[in-house]
Amino acid sequence: MPPFDKPFQPAPEFHYSQLFGTATPHEADSQLNGPISDLEEYASKMGLLTQQMERFLTKENSIGSSHADLRQALTGELIRALEVSALRANHRALTLRALSARVSERAGTDGQGRINSKKWLANARLVRFKALALVKQQESVYRYPIELVARQRDSLTAYPFGYLYPAGRLFFWEREEKQVEQGRFDPLFMNLWDFSRTLGLGSLFFR
Repeated sequence: MPPFDKPFQPAPEFHYSQLFGTATPHEADSQLNGPISDLEEYASKMGLLTQQMERFLTKENSIGSSHADLRQALTGELIRALEVSALRANHRALTLRALSARVSERAGTDGQGRINSKKWLANARLVRFKALALVKQQESVYRYPIELVARQRDSLTAYPFGYLYPAGRLFFWEREEKQVEQGRFDPLFMNLWDFSRTLGLGSLFFR
């Protein structure tokens, strides 16, 4: 209801729960094929770019200079960030393909050699694990203790974890897999936050 119907972030024109629950395979494909193609194209081009950067870095290091170590560290961090971005696009394309497959399975039209949703989700998990290895590699050069910034921990704030915890686990990547797997697309599914703490309700009654 206006004015409270404004989205908090960019959103697709379709609703995942509607696609999962009532859309026909044709309707799902017409909505998802475009985003899937765009994501896969982005992942492919970004992957090629990171490969070119890695080859350039290797060539530069072979020449050597007084600033080689610093340049290698900074360039390596940039390459990891771009690799994770490419993997993120690839992962999202795979979960959308899994969603499309779930629609076909529900409609009973998943034959004709189509890959089923479990295989798409298994591929998505492999991509997530590959990205997670890069995240762990990046965590090794953090200036602050990992347990403080990127792990679950007791806290006086509304959040019982460090601010990098969702990124350190690739939590929302995993959530997207589980959403398709379990058919749950509501905001409370795999919710990270305690709403009572976030709204400060506890402090109204316990001081």
